[in-house]
Amino acid sequence: MFFKNRAILSFLLILLIIAITGCGTGQKSSSTENESEAEAELEAVAMVNGVHITRAEFNATLDQYKLQGIDLNTLEEAEVALLEEQVIDQLVNNELLLQVAEKNDYSVSAEEVETNLAEIKSQFETDEDFNQALESNNITLDELEAQLKKELLITSFLKDHTGEITVTEDEIQELYDRYAEQSEEELPELEEVKDQLELMILQEKEQEEIQTILGKLKEENEIEILI
Repeated sequence: MFFKNRAILSFLLILLIIAITGCGTGQKSSSTENESEAEAELEAVAMVNGVHITRAEFNATLDQYKLQGIDLNTLEEAEVALLEEQVIDQLVNNELLLQVAEKNDYSVSAEEVETNLAEIKSQFETDEDFNQALESNNITLDELEAQLKKELLITSFLKDHTGEITVTEDEIQELYDRYAEQSEEELPELEEVKDQLELMILQEKEQEEIQTILGKLKEENEIEILI
């Protein structure tokens, strides 16, 4: 299921955000330039109930798109603006959900964190490879565990506030037929891809429910976009 694998799927994002927001990158020629850069990184790009979302967090998340092969220099101005809007929205959503989860006394046990950390480690061939990934991103194990705890708090809250989601055979057939109409190549038999199609529909429905929850929360909380 989507929620169970969320921590693993977001691992690279976690590494990048903490690496950039938690530590300085590169060297400058003067202390004045260092101070100016540090001030810029701490500048708030949005606020959620008075909590700042910094320029550093914004830049780190934006860099994720670059790692996915998106060259911002090749995009039209309107496309860049849309991408930046999506990044801000993503950061605001995460901060809002985290605040609401904490306000409603959600908690995460050390065992839960360790279980998810073990899942992440299992994606690497050896502990040495895992430790090298942390080191190359300038992140400590404690920082990773702290971010995992936040992820799990949000996931726990969303699990409790989304209803039971089901997928019907008709919905699977409809999606398969839609792909068949759009594809220039012959698709595998339905039974061969049925599980993948069901997962896609589940994720889409989950996202729709999450957006409904977020829409309500945004009406009830104070959010300010500063860029």
